[in-house]
Amino acid sequence: MIHKLNKNYYTDWTAQLEKAEIKQDRIWANYFYKESNNIINAYMVGRKMPNLESYYKLKDLEQLYIELYKSIGLKMANWYYRHYEKYITKANPEGYQSIWEEKFAYIGKTIAGERIVNISGNRKKEFNKILKRYMQEESFMAMNEVSAERILRKKFKGMSIANGKRIVRTESVNAANYATNESASSLFGLNNLKKEWISGLDGRVRDAHLQANGQRRGMNEKFTVMGEQLNHPGDSSGSAANVINCRCASAPIPIV
Repeated sequence: MIHKLNKNYYTDWTAQLEKAEIKQDRIWANYFYKESNNIINAYMVGRKMPNLESYYKLKDLEQLYIELYKSIGLKMANWYYRHYEKYITKANPEGYQSIWEEKFAYIGKTIAGERIVNISGNRKKEFNKILKRYMQEESFMAMNEVSAERILRKKFKGMSIANGKRIVRTESVNAANYATNESASSLFGLNNLKKEWISGLDGRVRDAHLQANGQRRGMNEKFTVMGEQLNHPGDSSGSAANVINCRCASAPIPIV
């Protein structure tokens, strides 16, 4: 018999994810702001456009991805254990921590390989475009260094926060759903689970995801959403229209 899905699953899952996102929002915003400040420092030396090639390094972005997937993954994997703890008779999550961490880091590195070239390039293009626009303004170029620097730092601080949140929001749902599926599989075994697609039902859900709500599949099967086959909401193999800003959950349900 399949255990009924806990009515609080989605709200609890979302609450845990949002807590995890706050930490990652701060980490990513701080990184982007640090890089923008370094560029501003270079610009202020001679008030000329600096060479941007040495900024937003791929190795830095890759490490950020790895840490995001590890951090969110472990938090959500352990949350899933606590959520279904009373049904778990044999497995202990302590023995899976290093295994989970390694898997989540691998997924993070894999996803980074698909994303970081564009992220690095887009941040450089963005900075170049905005700084050139300022440099074309007579009023800005006439400012003293303190005033000009203050304006640039304020502008790029806001952009750093926005860019960081956008990336975290895109990746966190993928990381969280991968992690809960991995946790469930470790604790119950693939053959003792079904997974269900859960939509937020809050008025912001895209129609295709609303239609997917309640779909149940085996753990090795895929959901059909917008004509695409997805392992879980946020699956990186899905199209941008199907994945970006998705807040749906894949709930692994134990058969007891």
